[in-house]
Amino acid sequence: MHWNNQFARQGRVNNLLAAVTDPHSGQPESKQVAVAIAAWLPAWHGELFCRQPVALPEWLHWRRRAAVGLTHLSLAGDKSPRAWLTDWCQRQGWQVQIAEAGALWNLLAWHEGALMLGWWSDAREPAVESEWIIAAFSSPPATAELRHALLSGRKGGDVAPRGRIICSCFSVGERAIVEAIAGGCRTPAELGEKLKCGSNCGSCIPELKALLTEDKARA
Repeated sequence: MHWNNQFARQGRVNNLLAAVTDPHSGQPESKQVAVAIAAWLPAWHGELFCRQPVALPEWLHWRRRAAVGLTHLSLAGDKSPRAWLTDWCQRQGWQVQIAEAGALWNLLAWHEGALMLGWWSDAREPAVESEWIIAAFSSPPATAELRHALLSGRKGGDVAPRGRIICSCFSVGERAIVEAIAGGCRTPAELGEKLKCGSNCGSCIPELKALLTEDKARA
């Protein structure tokens, strides 16, 4: 299969299949096997942004997200990552800023005024504004108020969050898609032309069609 461990810790579907190949050509047999699937409910989810690759412990579940010039990982687990991540940042010589509420916590790491790493966690996938966070690596917040807002992962004010990510290939959020539909896009192809969503792997096209159908139902 084309899925591999470059984009997720457990993304190798071939691990579920017996390694049966043709003795002459070496080609694998047809990929068909019965599997049992059960939902995993981790204790926490987190979003990690960093200027450089991060050495991850083996017990973390991770998947890579699209982010130009940065490492962006969605993490999850049952064991707290706090000691590991805080220690890793301090070993880089970075100044650490932490906000916490019970077992959940957020972290920013700075070096000479530059944002080096950002971490946001929640019991579910954190509702953070990724585009604003990514921009902060190029233009750090100028005031204490904006730094505190960044630590929360939400800019606040009248800026609406982009919603859940529909297209992972190009990191396109639901809000942008809904706005494009309201602006006249009527097919997945038109959405792809405007936002790029659905124009790469195509796995988000069913969700694009569902949003288009919802819009028609409201009309």
